[in-house]
Amino acid sequence: MPSSSSSASSSPASFVPASDAFASSSLLARLFALEPDDPRFARRLVALRDTEKGLEPVTAEAFLRRAAAWRATFARANFGESPSADRPRRLFVLTDDTLEGAALLFGAWGAGVETMLGSDALPETLKRLRAGGLLEAGDGLALDAARAWHEREPLDEARDLVAFTEPAANARSSSTCVVLPALPVLPEKRDLASLFTSGSTGDAKRVAKRLEQLFREVEGVDRALRALPAVAQALNEGRSLAVLSTVTHQHIYGILFRLLWPLLSLVREATERPEIGDRPLRETPVLLTSARLHYPEALARTFRRAQEIGLETVLVTSPAHLKRLDASLFAPLFEGENPVRQPLAVVSSAGPLDEAGALLSRNVFGRFPLEVLGSTETGGIARRMRELSADGTVVTPDWRPMPGVSVSVEDEETGAIRAEGTGRVRVSGPQIRSPEGETGADRIELRTEKTENGDISRFRLLGRTDRILKIEGMRVSPADIEAEILATGLARSVRVLSDPASAARRRESLAALVELTPEARDVILAEGKSRLTALLKARLAGRVTPLQTPKRWRFVDAMPVNAQGKCTARSAARCFDAREPEWVTVSDACDSLSGVRTVRLRTRLTDTFAWFEGHFEGVPILPGVAQLVLVERALKARAADGATLSARSVRNLKFKAPTTPGMTMDLVLTIPPEKDGELAVKFAWIRMERAEDAETSDALRGPYVEHPHAQGTIVFGYGAENAALR
Repeated sequence: MPSSSSSASSSPASFVPASDAFASSSLLARLFALEPDDPRFARRLVALRDTEKGLEPVTAEAFLRRAAAWRATFARANFGESPSADRPRRLFVLTDDTLEGAALLFGAWGAGVETMLGSDALPETLKRLRAGGLLEAGDGLALDAARAWHEREPLDEARDLVAFTEPAANARSSSTCVVLPALPVLPEKRDLASLFTSGSTGDAKRVAKRLEQLFREVEGVDRALRALPAVAQALNEGRSLAVLSTVTHQHIYGILFRLLWPLLSLVREATERPEIGDRPLRETPVLLTSARLHYPEALARTFRRAQEIGLETVLVTSPAHLKRLDASLFAPLFEGENPVRQPLAVVSSAGPLDEAGALLSRNVFGRFPLEVLGSTETGGIARRMRELSADGTVVTPDWRPMPGVSVSVEDEETGAIRAEGTGRVRVSGPQIRSPEGETGADRIELRTEKTENGDISRFRLLGRTDRILKIEGMRVSPADIEAEILATGLARSVRVLSDPASAARRRESLAALVELTPEARDVILAEGKSRLTALLKARLAGRVTPLQTPKRWRFVDAMPVNAQGKCTARSAARCFDAREPEWVTVSDACDSLSGVRTVRLRTRLTDTFAWFEGHFEGVPILPGVAQLVLVERALKARAADGATLSARSVRNLKFKAPTTPGMTMDLVLTIPPEKDGELAVKFAWIRMERAEDAETSDALRGPYVEHPHAQGTIVFGYGAENAALR
């Protein structure tokens, strides 16, 4: 790979790479050292925008002009200048459009603006940022963050913040962009990018990133993906790949794999390998896609659209999505009369993927996923890929460090660093901020093999050190209890936590949030929740102490996950809220032709259900507004990314009968494919009355007589789309 300086001779701009940077650290910086009219970029593609008509190509020229327009907007507003001597201005960015987000980020970085990428722009989130000093007077909000603030808060509350919903009008014209001086090599040593941790073990924390860290991390991503035979062969043959994604680019995993990797490919091919064989100059090896594919139906549609324009695909997803795949939806796509090619690679990160989820991925997409282990602080540090043995069993290998990453262990008591053994994971490499390396919260067992090609490190995860709880003065490891519950085969995943109600009772105890397997769901529907709880407690008896046995149990069809695909401590605790019903999925099916998904959920409304309080004295009923809120929450919990959905309007609303305590209620959701960035979801509340000849008194067991109670349609949206790059 040639150095940056070797490319400078053919570029209209001069390159000044960081003196200590390895050969590719300035690759992405080169993108803005070239003018939009440079012939190496003018005809090349950089992205695909999802539209009703299909996947529309976006040229690198259009992308560069959009980024230059953003840069001009920030520069002319002097936004990159510090309002005080000790702190530069910051820009909080939120958008679901990866293409627009990429243009804004590079425009902001080129103008010296420090950006913060968050997972949401809820008023509570922004208020926490202001209270913590991360957003101050003179700082800015960009794209959906700016729109959300103004929609939900009085304008005078945000008067001291600068809103950027799109580039200034005078910065968007082509003539303005042409006369702009070439963007400099981006200041790689500055903290220009900040991300937030998932908050899986506590409150989310800001992590500042130098650009050189991101550039070096994406170089490791590139090497890891090119090590996959199918990807390597496609790129060597000059075939183009489209990166399809169910995850957001607003966190470290998405920004590396979904946003920066395609841009790295663009720059490398344009500056180092302008042509491969007879491939047209306009083609680019890896293309980013603008839309996040929230639903499996949208993913299936985009697979077909990519093939129609001659593209291979790489899927970037998460365990939360892989575990919920509907094989019946994808079988006609990949095995029908006009089969679509399966993705060349599936990448999974943002959490542990169990064996069942990995096997489901193989059955649906034809290959096991490349699993990536990492954190916001370190980026991707290790990877693994399961295999299928000759007898059909799944083999789970140990984790291997990512290219360029070195792993060691730190003794938990002495702090000594060792090349092998058990302890806290210690990571070092060019993408790590500290030259001494960084210690993570995972405990690992590390071994090193000596081979002809050098030492190869592999490790197993032993749990996290930051999840130890104290219950009545005793140290408790939730991971050990979770492992025992998982061993029953009745849980897909488990989160053990301190009971949120312990403080009120003045007696500390544990609670368990359990994601049901189909077998566990059958137990609840046939024998009730108490039977399932008894089976799980029986497993724990004799293996853990009574103090370590959860006192409260909550069963869910799917763990509540955030935009990073992780179940946070806060979202897990929220499941024990008395305002949340305990749903059991009766059915969940998707029509392969229409793409319409129908979900049927069942719950029993007890007299302790908090929504009954105050409505009304002596005659409690479930308020109509509560029924709408519960519909919204049920949809968000089952969407690929419920956090980004927001209710916009209600249509055809009818209430037919009051809902009172003791009723068993079904909620039926009819979810069509998204259209114009909206979901028009029909819902129906149905009272399930046990038939007189039923042999059981269990409220959740049939047979039943159905009584309609309410129905309507709620229209949900993902936020405004920006059409500037169409």
